[in-house]
Amino acid sequence: MRQGWVLPGEDAVCLFFGFAMEQFSATTRRRLNRLAAVVFASAGLLGLLVLCRSLDWPLVDDAPLLHYPAWQISQGATPYRDVFDMNFPGTYLIHLAIISVPGDMDVVWRVFDLCLLGTALTLMVIAFPAPYRRYSAAVACVTFLLRYLAYGPQMCGQRDMMMATMQLAAVLALARLLERERPSVWWALFAGVLFGAATTIKPFGLIPFAAAMLFVAIWARTLGRSASNIVATVAIASLGFALPIAGVLLWLHALGGLEAFLDIFLNYTIPIYSKVDTSASVSKLFFSLLGSPFSMLFLFFIGIMAIYSVLARRVTARYGLLLVATLCGLAHFVCQRKGWPYHALPMLTFGTLTCFWHLHEAMSYRDVYRWTVGVGTPVVIVVLAMVKCGMNSSYEQYSLDKHRQVESLGEYLSTQLPDGEQVQVFDTMRGGIDALLRARIEQPTRFLYDFMFLAGEDRGPYVRAMREEFLSDLVSRPPRFLVIYRRGWPDGEYERIERFGELSDWIDRNYTLHAEEDEYRILEKADRS
Repeated sequence: MRQGWVLPGEDAVCLFFGFAMEQFSATTRRRLNRLAAVVFASAGLLGLLVLCRSLDWPLVDDAPLLHYPAWQISQGATPYRDVFDMNFPGTYLIHLAIISVPGDMDVVWRVFDLCLLGTALTLMVIAFPAPYRRYSAAVACVTFLLRYLAYGPQMCGQRDMMMATMQLAAVLALARLLERERPSVWWALFAGVLFGAATTIKPFGLIPFAAAMLFVAIWARTLGRSASNIVATVAIASLGFALPIAGVLLWLHALGGLEAFLDIFLNYTIPIYSKVDTSASVSKLFFSLLGSPFSMLFLFFIGIMAIYSVLARRVTARYGLLLVATLCGLAHFVCQRKGWPYHALPMLTFGTLTCFWHLHEAMSYRDVYRWTVGVGTPVVIVVLAMVKCGMNSSYEQYSLDKHRQVESLGEYLSTQLPDGEQVQVFDTMRGGIDALLRARIEQPTRFLYDFMFLAGEDRGPYVRAMREEFLSDLVSRPPRFLVIYRRGWPDGEYERIERFGELSDWIDRNYTLHAEEDEYRILEKADRS
């Protein structure tokens, strides 16, 4: 072995990075550690205060877009065949379970989100091996809590958070597998099932599973385990990965929606929907990733500590798996190409663990440079998280205003609509579907959104066929009201309807303005008698 190419220990690593070897006195280091502890304790107090204030946050934004199809399925609709949607079927099963719980919709959703958050925080504590990293675990949990609450109700219960929680449990199971002298196949099976369940929510769940299996194979080989043992471990994990996916597909097949799901996924989601966004450019995505001091310092520090750990030979199986999962979280964010905050949740979950992994022992460093980097940088990161969370009132107020508007529209439609009448909403994320959900009003078509018809240029025969189906359903079952939101996604205001000429002409001939608010217009079917 070429020992001359290997750095022998932490002193060599310090020299490699140019660390100054000047040391604090014991008294100075204790005072600095106390100051850091005060900052971390203040962050924990702020997190608890914001958490208490968040207890009445309502169901808003993306969640109603998944609650509504789940409600339709519970009423007998076939997923994908009767409800056109791009989301994966595992998401529907989760939302079906949530809407089956009796009680106020907003309260049930808030309880679910708090349980999801509590599970994630518990797993984060477990990720740090006791008793050596309890301090690191506490600071990591506080930082994650602050960032999670910083974006207000719109972050609650996101699919990416569900995936991150499952993947974190899977990574911990694989870590346990590698740490045991006599590994149990049940850990591999359990991890595979969790990775597979996450993949039924979004296909990007395949990325961390593949990367984790590669890491497990390499690490197990360095431990001296046989090739047959490694192959068996990966095979069992792959079997577990396939089980929830097969179960969800069988459920779809039993309902009659499997063919429609494959048609939407292969002919629309991949070739067409994947190109419909406004943040696909590298510059916009880069700004979304590094557009804040917290994100920039957070990712930079993770990279520095990862390099330091590798060079100092301080990478354990658990820490290595977390580093791999952090990279996969970054890939999860980039591959979705939209740059929305909740897409960063898997990266934030694993990144927070790796960011604060060495904090506990860093507080015992006496040399100036290593203490400043190992403790001072996390202190700044936590302070930035506190500032961001403390400034979350704009996100919270936006969501609450939107919720009030949704409740008002839902109540108005339910009072104005005779029994059996329907409403068609032209909207994507402004709250139209949420209003229909609260009023329990159905649409005459299977389409939840309007962007597939009205976003940019005509995107080929598949979109033209959807337009024909949409217009045909409207003509055959004209709804009492049309609710057209002023702003569409990804672009366009009211005039975006004109991109679909036949639809615009039909609306002009058959509907008149019934009411108008700042964000939407309600058109009523003209009386031809």
